[in-house]
Amino acid sequence: MKKLKALVVGDDEVTNNLLIAILEAEGHDAISAANGIQALECLNEYKADLIISDGKMPLLDGFGLAFQLKNDPRFKAIPFILYTATYASESDEKLAREYGINLYLRKAGSIKSISNAINKLAADITL
Repeated sequence: MKKLKALVVGDDEVTNNLLIAILEAEGHDAISAANGIQALECLNEYKADLIISDGKMPLLDGFGLAFQLKNDPRFKAIPFILYTATYASESDEKLAREYGINLYLRKAGSIKSISNAINKLAADITL
């Protein structure tokens, strides 16, 4: 498994720090952005191999961020995990697939499930 550079996006600093700690414990590098707009700005300077985004955020939510990234040739190949507590219905999960989101995780899941999901995507990424 390769060492990844991940961008964690969300307006909850505690959750962002938890995800960064999980990534770093697995040997990856990570930075965070507070919302989708800030994430787009970060991506102009930070070459991310993976994006983990909250669903509901101010300015630009996770779906909007995924839509913009998947329609931008520079970023469309970056795997995208939507990690959400708010958008938790079957229709939200269907929308996530339509927007090109690679993995849809509900925040109610265990830390182990998050770690496993990150490692599975990391194993599938060829750098």
